[in-house]
Amino acid sequence: MQPSRGLGATAGGYAPNYPSAPPHSNGFSQGFYPNNATPAKAPYGNAIGGGPPGPQAPPGGPGAPAGTPGAPAAMAGYYGQDAASTAQQYPQQMPFSQPQQPQQQQQPMYPGQMHAPPPPVQQAAPSYPQQPPPLPPQQQQQQAAPGGRYMPAPSAPFAAAPQQHQQGPPQQQQACYMPPPVQQQEPLAPVQQSGPGGYMMGVLRQGSGSLGGVGPGGGAAGGRSSYYPAAAAAAAAAQQQQEGVSQQQAEDLLQLNAPAAFVRPSVWRIPSSSSLRHKCHLPLGVVLQPLASLGPGAASVPRISFGSGLVIRCRRCRTYVNAFVTWEANGRRWVCNMCGVSNETPQFYCAPIDAKGRREDAAERPELSRGSFEIIAPGDYMIRPPQPPAFVFLIDVSHQAVAAGLPAAACSSIAASIAADRLPGDSRALAAVLTYDSSVHFYRLDASQTRPQLFVVPQVEEIFLPLAENLFVPLQECKEAILNTLNAIPDIWRANECTDNCLGSAVRAAAMVAKHVGGKILLFASSPPTVGEGVVRREMNRDKGGQGQGERDNDLLKPAAETYQTLGQQLTQSQLSVDMFLCPPAYPTASSVDNPYYAPSGGGPQGGAPGAPPGAPRVPASGGGGVGGCSSFDLASYASLAQFTSGELRYYPGFSRELYQDKLQAEVDRVLSRVTGWEAVMRVRVSRGWKVCERHGRFYLRGADLFVLPTVHEDQTFTVSLEPDEAAGAASGDCLLSLQVALLYTHSDGERRIRVHTVALPLTQNIQSLRAKVADGRAYLQNLCVQLMAALQLPAGHCTAPYGPVAAAAAAAAAAAAAATPPANNAEQLKRLGYLVMGILKSAAFRNTKDVTSDMRVYCFHRLSWASLSQVVVYLSPRLFCLTDWGDSEGSVDPQGCVLLPSALPLTSEVMTQQAAYLLENGEQMLLWIGKSVSPDWLQSVFGVASYEYLHPEAAAQSLGCTDTPLGLRTLAVIRELRLQRLQPDYMQLKILRQGDSSEQLFFAMLTEDRVSSLPLTASEFLHKVGQRSLPALNPPYPSQQQQQQRGY
Repeated sequence: MQPSRGLGATAGGYAPNYPSAPPHSNGFSQGFYPNNATPAKAPYGNAIGGGPPGPQAPPGGPGAPAGTPGAPAAMAGYYGQDAASTAQQYPQQMPFSQPQQPQQQQQPMYPGQMHAPPPPVQQAAPSYPQQPPPLPPQQQQQQAAPGGRYMPAPSAPFAAAPQQHQQGPPQQQQACYMPPPVQQQEPLAPVQQSGPGGYMMGVLRQGSGSLGGVGPGGGAAGGRSSYYPAAAAAAAAAQQQQEGVSQQQAEDLLQLNAPAAFVRPSVWRIPSSSSLRHKCHLPLGVVLQPLASLGPGAASVPRISFGSGLVIRCRRCRTYVNAFVTWEANGRRWVCNMCGVSNETPQFYCAPIDAKGRREDAAERPELSRGSFEIIAPGDYMIRPPQPPAFVFLIDVSHQAVAAGLPAAACSSIAASIAADRLPGDSRALAAVLTYDSSVHFYRLDASQTRPQLFVVPQVEEIFLPLAENLFVPLQECKEAILNTLNAIPDIWRANECTDNCLGSAVRAAAMVAKHVGGKILLFASSPPTVGEGVVRREMNRDKGGQGQGERDNDLLKPAAETYQTLGQQLTQSQLSVDMFLCPPAYPTASSVDNPYYAPSGGGPQGGAPGAPPGAPRVPASGGGGVGGCSSFDLASYASLAQFTSGELRYYPGFSRELYQDKLQAEVDRVLSRVTGWEAVMRVRVSRGWKVCERHGRFYLRGADLFVLPTVHEDQTFTVSLEPDEAAGAASGDCLLSLQVALLYTHSDGERRIRVHTVALPLTQNIQSLRAKVADGRAYLQNLCVQLMAALQLPAGHCTAPYGPVAAAAAAAAAAAAAATPPANNAEQLKRLGYLVMGILKSAAFRNTKDVTSDMRVYCFHRLSWASLSQVVVYLSPRLFCLTDWGDSEGSVDPQGCVLLPSALPLTSEVMTQQAAYLLENGEQMLLWIGKSVSPDWLQSVFGVASYEYLHPEAAAQSLGCTDTPLGLRTLAVIRELRLQRLQPDYMQLKILRQGDSSEQLFFAMLTEDRVSSLPLTASEFLHKVGQRSLPALNPPYPSQQQQQQRGY
């Protein structure tokens, strides 16, 4: 059931006031910005184009057997490349906000203490609801907010705003909840710059031709002809001539292609020329997830063996035989679909072909009938015997870490997974345990000992191993010794007063322990190193924002030194990856003093704070994730350690054991238990006339195109961008682009395997067909995200908002929707892509506001670079639920055993009232916002508190559902069901946000249908402007010349 909506409120939620901003063009600024003038237009370049051409692949390639020309001798037999995708279906379209027509127009209220009247609509657009003009501030101040709904009085910025209202007598209307005022956040100035990514940051010139004359209601080849059978038949014949393949042939190709869970292109039609690609402004790339899980009930990837120690491959380009090769000479020869070379078929592999040129035994051979298969690798594909899965646990026990409870949380999380036998490898697996502060501590793990034996090495500048054995031991054989050591570590270091730590030297020590085997290092750290190897010094310029105020210089998004990049490359040579769990503790804040449950020592009744209600849990001294603040870690300098070793970065700001224990344990268990490949290498090959120009993900690139991956797992994704290779040239008869991804890895059971994924995509000269075949938005957005991340990290200049590329992407999405048929699908496709594009602009990774620190932005970059497609979509488009206006079904269990969830609401504050509570989830965290006027009965049933004044966020998050009331249990069931849906690979931590607290801005920043300072457009306004192709409206106004000088631009 959906809660009653406030009548007459706009779909917006946040509109900044730019008193000195230069005006915008194209008529959208008229009446939108105070000065109502027209700015100069800025030129644009290839907004979403690729960078410079990448180097050519060597003739042989490391995937070839030893002795193949062009293959490094040391890496003979290694071959592969990136992979990604998701098996989950595209989520249902979020309910679109349809504002009800009010009887009286009222000024919208937004968090920035500002208002922004909706732009005047010059042309009717029935598909998108229009915003009613607001009342002037004077009438708004005089009007009461009926129903007790929260409506703050406007402040000075409202009074100074232009007055625009509809003529006519005022009428009574309902008010809805709008976020409280916050301090104005000035957007960062878009700086025009070009770089390797081919970007030109700035405003797109209107009428530039980027849409190719295609938009809603028009088009060169996809207009009204589709409504008439005769015209449609003629258009289909012309399209087949342009594309080279019929519709039936294209459908047959999809049946042979690798599942989209493994390989998903951004478009299902490929432009046949570079000029067509640039004209369309569609990112041309592929998202790869080579070890993706296909879900329960799905068929597993077939495994084959060619026998005789051979693997059937092309003698020139080393492509593996696949379903798209062609056969000749009655099956005695086969033609490679990548390079076109004719290869001799080995005698044992020969089979006759039928009248259509297909092998008669194709259905019996997975490699000839499936797009994905695995080959049992022969001995030529190994440089050493397969090594066992190995894990090194490296834990920070310095004073800061102990005070936050990190050693106890890490040790209990690791011990829980080991005790449950969750680690792969069975009896083959190896494990080691190390801790560190200003020294490195080694633990002797002997099955005959009942108590751990500790060895301390204080010489961190020149680290060495104190023992030759019993440091890296078989997991099953020494399981009890490992568990005893993990249980003892928190007690051993409970009173540690050492504030220094030697993180870099500790990682070096862990590498020395495992370098002969390889494996995975799990690093738990609370702060950057202060002594020993790898100390990085970065000067934080407080005048430009500093910690907690949103750093403006994009130098903070890049490493201060190459120390950890070099260390990561060295670890890669030893086949070691590093998973980093970075847990900076919170620093004390003033809010802790006002905390009614805050208990720095001791506590009230039953462990609560003095004066707290009986049964209230003790609240940690930290400010909590985002409520207070946390120490800066400089993630940009240390994330390279995970980046270049194909590891993973997980970030827990404001860490304390009380707040993060459940999340840390669930995510450690996921890292240890998921399907993992060891000592892997990958490569992507494309057919002649094409090349891979950009590669994104976590890997170390060796040579021209070899991706070295010490470990690779089922959640890991990669993104590659493609472009025509004009120098190589395609054959005149080519009508397909073929792409093959090969991953050579060691399975956890000790078997060496080659996983192969192959797809073939039709080429087209028809721009309408190209735009109509945008996959489903997910791969499209994934490619766009990684290109924007590259743009923000270009050298020189300052951090710039990626409005130019996103504007071009939105235009291309609109054109793709306009080309689809029937017309009813156009609006849905446009809405779907429009919401996701808005999610990019308003996400913490890309929104240019002061509330996003450099550490958080780097973490978001890292997350988007490896997350699966489904995770990216959920992250950019969260779900909103009301938890108070329920019937009898919400939270109950249906006959199939599933918990019934409430109806999802539009992502706008228009639907919110202060008498309700709302839950927002984005796959990474859950935010529960509670209004001031929520029912005391609901609070008592769910949290066990008598009134809103006794509700404390940290205590409430721990006590939710503990009252054993029917409503409390149903609410807890909904929380658990959402966690089960999003469990892998992240655990969604629940945060309680009270109305009026500063922390509630975390909630409203995720309402992508409302206005934010970095994009002053609501969802309907955004979709309308995209539909009308008025792209300059997507850009915020430039700061004045005086403002630029003050800010140091």
